[in-house]
Amino acid sequence: MTFAGLDLHKKEVEAALIDEHGNLLHRSRFPATREALEAFAKTRLSLDTAVAVEATTNTWPVAAVLQPLVGRLVVSNPLRTKAIASAKIKTDKVDALALAQLLRTGYLPEVWIPDQETKLMRQRSTERAMLSADRTRIKNRIHSVLHQRLIEAPSGDLFSRTNLAWLKTLALDPFGRDALDRHLRQLDRVEQELAALTQQIAVHAHQTPPVKLLMTLPGVDFTVAETILAALGDTSRFETPDKGRRMAVMLEINRKHAQRLMRILGIEALYPKPNLSRPASGHEVYPYLLRGVPIIRPNQVWSTDITYIPMHGGFLYLVAVIDWFSRFVLSWELSNTMEISFCLGAQEAAFRFGQPDIWNNDQGSQFTAADFLAPLKKRGISISMDGRGRALDNVFIERLWRSLKYELIYPGDFASGLDLFPALDRYFHFYNYQRPHQALGYCSPAEMFPCRSTRKRS
Repeated sequence: MTFAGLDLHKKEVEAALIDEHGNLLHRSRFPATREALEAFAKTRLSLDTAVAVEATTNTWPVAAVLQPLVGRLVVSNPLRTKAIASAKIKTDKVDALALAQLLRTGYLPEVWIPDQETKLMRQRSTERAMLSADRTRIKNRIHSVLHQRLIEAPSGDLFSRTNLAWLKTLALDPFGRDALDRHLRQLDRVEQELAALTQQIAVHAHQTPPVKLLMTLPGVDFTVAETILAALGDTSRFETPDKGRRMAVMLEINRKHAQRLMRILGIEALYPKPNLSRPASGHEVYPYLLRGVPIIRPNQVWSTDITYIPMHGGFLYLVAVIDWFSRFVLSWELSNTMEISFCLGAQEAAFRFGQPDIWNNDQGSQFTAADFLAPLKKRGISISMDGRGRALDNVFIERLWRSLKYELIYPGDFASGLDLFPALDRYFHFYNYQRPHQALGYCSPAEMFPCRSTRKRS
């Protein structure tokens, strides 16, 4: 097995080839043309070669040439590649050899290679955006011609049919008249090109079922729908619906933009739930100890809570224990009743990871019962309780419930506990070991939590 890294430039390609032990076999530079790429691939590469390139302007035509000639082609994220290279191989320059070494060691962050249909949609969307920007620049130049001569434009849209006729007959100095006529000709040409391209997009949109489905959403026309689908590509590549949502991070969509898109897509509905925090009469009341306390390490604070899981014809109840610092789910149990036994089972299972300095929960009867508090007192753990009606006092586990329901429960529509239990087991393993968290610098909870349990679920 050999590994190749290609550092792509506009006119040249730097190539490095190494073996499975990292020894340099070949290094060269050649023109960035189809003929030169094919010649290099046929003489130096084979179906036993893995090739790495960074995503840049000419990546996709290079990938199209090389894919049939090599065993594996990997396109890397240039920003993440630079960060990883600096940390792993101690060099500031990410060149061909660095790409090959990162690919060999498995540290190269891959990006999805779009299919031909997605590439065409992206090209059409990009071209339309560029034509729209050109139209705006030309209109601004026309406004500038008027402003420079202290001419007040008519009210309304300056580029309406009536006002365009006014612009064409406006008396100006010779240079101003020439400039205005030139800009008007450019505007007319750009408008024609934009209309022709928009027509192509419209025809494709009405022939593509996923685009037509997006167009059923309020406020989404065919250009917006095609742009969304072009950005996402093949949605079946996302393991969970949340993976698609997290594309916003890579596309640098800010929170307000994401919230607007979520409103358009209708995915911010709120679901009422039964009151699961009814206190027992005469229970011990403990103060809330965490207001203003910085959470700086694992096992500083654990918390627990119960949520309901809607099922066909009723509910099941889920309890979990979570470490506040790492968001690591320490234990969970499922029950068809609100008896205390399943809460005690989750508490006992969590102690296999150690114990916290502070244990926080709400004032529900299960968590204020003497049987639940006794193990905490015996271990010398400080007990903290949320204020009545203050869900944000236990915000980390509330966020866990929201993620669980939006990513698994609501899309899954489970009929029975026999279906739900293994799905929960898979989800919590995914949540702990694979799901990145923005607050953790896009690390998984397991990367931030130091301990491991040997517990096996039956």
